[in-house]
Amino acid sequence: MKTGWLIPVILLAGFINLSAQPLIGLGKEEVRVLMQKNREFRIDKTVTKQQFNYLKYVNNIQTKTFIIFFSDDDICTKTKLVCDYSEYEDMRDELNETRNRVGAASWEYSYDGSTYTIAMEEQEWYFVLRETEKTEKND
Repeated sequence: MKTGWLIPVILLAGFINLSAQPLIGLGKEEVRVLMQKNREFRIDKTVTKQQFNYLKYVNNIQTKTFIIFFSDDDICTKTKLVCDYSEYEDMRDELNETRNRVGAASWEYSYDGSTYTIAMEEQEWYFVLRETEKTEKND
């Protein structure tokens, strides 16, 4: 099942669609509104004592958890998509088709003058896609 909703809005329109605007840089309320329009993910309120400023969403079949992190000023700073390995091939293929591969497990894309990096980390039972805005420090 291709979802293209990779991490940021990529997550937005349809992580949401990989060609969509990233969530990074958007305010928390903007992200909430965008995510309410997403039919794949629903808010997950299972954590009651949040140590970090984030919103957590899960897909309907519970194979993906999407976590959106915010600054103290409620601006999205990064996203993390945790996926079951049943999603691996589709997610990797979607990244290879829509992003520029810059390493064995990393991709980049540009949107509105900024460059964003997506890094894949394979764990024993799941894999993670982390999206951040590329800065001079992480070149």
